[in-house]
Amino acid sequence: MKHSHVPCSRPIPLSGGHVSPLSSISGRKRFSFSALAFSPLFPATGPVTGAPNGLRAKSKILAAIALGLFAAVGGGLVVAEEVARPVEKNLNLPPEWNNVPPEVRLAAERVASVDADRLLSERVYGLELNANTLVLDLALASDDIRTSIDTAIKGIRTKETTYKPDLTVEVVKEITNREIIETISKIVNTRENKLGVNKKEWEDIKRENRDTVLGVMGNGAVPDSIGHKKIQTKRAAEIECYRKLAERVVGIKINSNTTVKSLMLQSDQIVSQVSAHLAGVKFTSIFHVNDGTCEVTGKLVLRQVIEVIERMAKKHVVNCAVTEEEWKNVRIENRDKELVETGKAAPRREQVKETIAPAKPDQETFRIQRQVIRRVIGKEIGVND
Repeated sequence: MKHSHVPCSRPIPLSGGHVSPLSSISGRKRFSFSALAFSPLFPATGPVTGAPNGLRAKSKILAAIALGLFAAVGGGLVVAEEVARPVEKNLNLPPEWNNVPPEVRLAAERVASVDADRLLSERVYGLELNANTLVLDLALASDDIRTSIDTAIKGIRTKETTYKPDLTVEVVKEITNREIIETISKIVNTRENKLGVNKKEWEDIKRENRDTVLGVMGNGAVPDSIGHKKIQTKRAAEIECYRKLAERVVGIKINSNTTVKSLMLQSDQIVSQVSAHLAGVKFTSIFHVNDGTCEVTGKLVLRQVIEVIERMAKKHVVNCAVTEEEWKNVRIENRDKELVETGKAAPRREQVKETIAPAKPDQETFRIQRQVIRRVIGKEIGVND
């Protein structure tokens, strides 16, 4: 049977002239066109005399196909980018910040962010993947891993920024163990022979390290403010805490003729590894005393330090005069010990004119801790330290 062409009484508008199915594909872009271009393909809304049901069904199918082709070739599409419009924003800051110039405020915030990156870098490199492997071990074995980790840390977004009435700024940043593992897993899997970690061991590491969060808080301050002096004093107290803990570690006797200090003097790798653990000290309390001094208490798990010293000594100390039985006795003796020390510091008398600028994360990792340990063991410190 021959059918005559049945014109549509009116076109059916599609979402006010927009193709709604395509907007979800485009993300930010919105595709617009006139539905009139496809009006001959759509049947009338009411019954059409002389047009069988099959023809109406075929028309709908053809219309759907035509829409797909239209979107694929981009013919006649008008692409409208979403444009960000300026919006007024009020800063909800303590009144003490009202007279601080904006550039000084932002400089203090940037310093706090850099400080957080430095602290996070130390936490990440000191992360113990298993009994025999730190992230630092893998980074020392592969420049690619170190670069990947540094890039990942710099890309971490700030979780929280707080402006305090004493004109200090606190910046909180976080990263999960899983993010660190995923960052270096591909490199480890392709270079297992050089890194000394086979695929099975790496799978164990990934399984054991779940979504534990590593969180740090960086500090910055307006120059010459009360908060500026507090941060200086707190950092001095932290270094004093590191020094006291380092003295206790280097004084540990392995046997009658060997101490941790003597092993460190023979191997810079041991210094680096102990520095990593020292950077991971957990500060359990920080007190700003009303006379301007600061007291910082830190705790170090000794078992982990002894294990890394033993591993490094066996690998890097020539003719290490310590037997397996002696290492075992040291491990047992210090298995459940925690070293706890409190560092105290007073404000510096001289006025510092610049905002506190901590070491950047791309400088030597654990720089401060290495300095402390080298001073404790009496090793000469180079100019670049």
